Amino acid sequence: MGRIILPQEIIHKRLAIILQGILAIGAGLAFWEQLWLTASTTVAIILITMSPFVMKNRFQVFIPPEFECLATS
Repeated sequence: MGRIILPQEIIHKRLAIILQGILAIGAGLAFWEQLWLTASTTVAIILITMSPFVMKNRFQVFIPPEFECLATS
């Protein structure tokens, strides 16, 4: 039987995708302008904020949405 998806979860996933997209654009622009430290830091932030989604099924990791939003802003 499937799990019920709450509206908060949908909003959180969409917000995370939007913020990660903005970060990806920022990383691309940093690479374009050869700002290597900024680009590598931005890529690291993207990977860190994506890790709970990747490891969710394997380790039952929960990171509060507020923390993820703070990490990406």
